[in-house]
Amino acid sequence: MTYLFLAAMLGGSLLVAPLALAGESDYLIEVQGVLRLHGGAAPGIGVRLLAGNPEDVCPGSPHATADSQGQFSFTHRVPRSWRETFVVVVRTFRLCVRQKEEWMEVWTFRSGPPPKRLVFDCELSSPSGADCRVQWDGRPLE
Repeated sequence: MTYLFLAAMLGGSLLVAPLALAGESDYLIEVQGVLRLHGGAAPGIGVRLLAGNPEDVCPGSPHATADSQGQFSFTHRVPRSWRETFVVVVRTFRLCVRQKEEWMEVWTFRSGPPPKRLVFDCELSSPSGADCRVQWDGRPLE
């Protein structure tokens, strides 16, 4: 990993703190899951994961499309902020699905550092709702 060094004078002492260069230590999240519609598989549905500001919205290109069994899998890169050298950065994580041309947010969660792995099991009950069971690094979220 490449570092920049931030130096500051404090009370006559030189303090040096390493800063990781942006992009070199981004988080990678393995995302996988299954989508069901009325108890059956939901093939062909686009899936997108967002990790960032609470104001972020779902539209955009899907990261994956559910297969004939309703299963999806992809790796998502989350940029690491230079501020994370000093503080915990809280992000809003969102899972969105797209049927036809309509995006729908089916899950949201606020947390600090991203997980290494997210597993979803979602029942898409209606165009405006879904029930998702989620595992965050192997632990079920309530």
